[in-house]
Amino acid sequence: MSPITIQSTALRPTTTPPPQVSATTDVRVGLLDPLALTADQAARLHGQRCARCGSAANLRPGGYAYTRSGNDGGRLGWAVKLCADCPGTGA
Repeated sequence: MSPITIQSTALRPTTTPPPQVSATTDVRVGLLDPLALTADQAARLHGQRCARCGSAANLRPGGYAYTRSGNDGGRLGWAVKLCADCPGTGA
């Protein structure tokens, strides 16, 4: 009897990853790298500052921003806030 060979058929994501977010960009625009966050980006993710402009005044719920989670394309959502005075928030 010959030995049985098993090959892995694990699927890998084939989609292009979202663009990286710069330190001065609205954190809701792309996918953030949790290991490369600036202090300002962390404050925006934690709802301490406006996700769009960075202001700390007149904050209200403003949707979600995402960080990478794992190596297989996972995402972790963060409920972020927007300031009421930020122009062009669309909310």
